[in-house]
Amino acid sequence: MKARPEDGNKKISKEIEELIEKVGDKEVASKIIAIAESFSGPLPHPKILAQYKEILPDAPERIIAMAEKQQEHRFNLEKNVIKGDIVRANRGLTLGFILFMIFGLGAIVLLAIGKNIQGYALLGTSLLGGIGNFIRVGVERAKKIRNDLNGREARGKNLTM
Repeated sequence: MKARPEDGNKKISKEIEELIEKVGDKEVASKIIAIAESFSGPLPHPKILAQYKEILPDAPERIIAMAEKQQEHRFNLEKNVIKGDIVRANRGLTLGFILFMIFGLGAIVLLAIGKNIQGYALLGTSLLGGIGNFIRVGVERAKKIRNDLNGREARGKNLTM
């Protein structure tokens, strides 16, 4: 016969009755029993799965299959997002390089036809823009790496506390 929550309550009640009998009429005894369980994850607690099995024999297998399917779906979404980010980053680099080359060639043409002020201005702004962009991207990457490392350290501390 399987244990039920009511059986646990009967056991607790018997313990309290035994305690009162030991103490007698002179004193009143009370006993507080607290049970706290915590469970986290994509699946229900094993005890709850067992209760589902009592209701529907194949329910735990169906619940586990559902969780596995959801996890696979989430992994595929994350993989697609990462692939999209890589494609966008590469496209941005390619277009940035093409624009940089067009401005550079335009500056050379302007210098070649004697428009020195305009040629140097276009060349200078192109170079400064390109260098500034590389510096900005480098700073953002360094900040992201620092934040990722800090996040890992914080998660590690929480696990050890």
